[in-house]
Amino acid sequence: MIKTAGQLNVEHYLNRNLTITVLVVVWIVTIPMKNAVFQLMLGLIPLSFFWIAFQNKDLISYITEQPFTKAILLFFGVISLANMDAFNPAEAWHFELRLLQLALCLYALVYFLKKKYVSISLIVISVLFAFGIQVIDGLFQYLYGQDLIGKTMLDGRMKAMVFHPNTLGLVLSVGIVLSAGILLHKRYFSISIFKAGILTLIVSMALFDLLQTNSRGSWVATVSALSVYFWIERKNLKSKHYIYVILGIVGLLIYASQDSHIVLRVYSLFQGESAGRDVLWSLTWHHIELHPFLGYGLDAFRFLPGVPSYGMMPHNIILEILLSTGMVGMVMFLFLWYRLYSKIVSYKEDASPLYSSAIAILIVLFVSGMFDHSIYQNVIYDSIWIILIAIVYKR
Repeated sequence: MIKTAGQLNVEHYLNRNLTITVLVVVWIVTIPMKNAVFQLMLGLIPLSFFWIAFQNKDLISYITEQPFTKAILLFFGVISLANMDAFNPAEAWHFELRLLQLALCLYALVYFLKKKYVSISLIVISVLFAFGIQVIDGLFQYLYGQDLIGKTMLDGRMKAMVFHPNTLGLVLSVGIVLSAGILLHKRYFSISIFKAGILTLIVSMALFDLLQTNSRGSWVATVSALSVYFWIERKNLKSKHYIYVILGIVGLLIYASQDSHIVLRVYSLFQGESAGRDVLWSLTWHHIELHPFLGYGLDAFRFLPGVPSYGMMPHNIILEILLSTGMVGMVMFLFLWYRLYSKIVSYKEDASPLYSSAIAILIVLFVSGMFDHSIYQNVIYDSIWIILIAIVYKR
């Protein structure tokens, strides 16, 4: 049977839609692993975006009409100025190119959302699936000494398929906060009782895994985000929600009290023991004072005088921004974050569940970034930012 032009166009659209769906889902699921497949998706997603937008003849118009385009141009303009006199020029420009690749992924994801090649629901499901994989894999690692692909714990700290326990803690924190929002608003997100039960089980296991990461920054980020989330949602909370929270806290405290390693980590947290962060922060601030205007360029910290062997980065995104791009860069970042926050607030009236969840995840990213991670080195951290920004700017 000969197919009509209309039938061929529909098939072409469906095939293209399926391709984009697969690319986005695979990318999200592999974010925590940061493996070769993830790197491949980082390349294919922008290429697919350029190809489709070029065919649709809306590439230039789409880029220019995005409300974040001027901010991104400003972002790269400031970084380029800092990198022109970078302490470590080769790596500085390398990291800027990687940030450009991630920015193109942001454009691609927003484009795919607006053109309905993918949906917010698909992205959220993919995030939860990636979260669930790490939760289950972490349990295998804890119980059997190695995970499903043969990775072992790091100095007694769970890391699942992720390269470091602190980054696993970040992934778990985001998953827990996102899941809490979905469970509280089951009807809004069209979640059945069965699916809610499965998600509750995964969250329970994730809380156990989070303790086993011994990532104190992730602990603080999770508690901070959930506290703010429940405060925002206090009018929607019922007695049963308070009972669930109390039972969860009591259960975690009972378990944690039986684990001497966790007790020691909690004690050191309240004692202000910083695992060397105070040394890094003091040293970073010293160098910021010496070069305050445009900073030292990206990836300068590990080459500065006096940096200890564990000091690959300042372990604080504010200090990292000041060190890399100076006061000019800090003002630029504050402007970007303010614009993002303002966009999130616009959901408050007509999509409040999205508003509260986005605020909570924003808090996770900020608080965890005060203790660890990097704006330009940690591609997992950046990818979470991209997903959040894309969902917020979908409309």
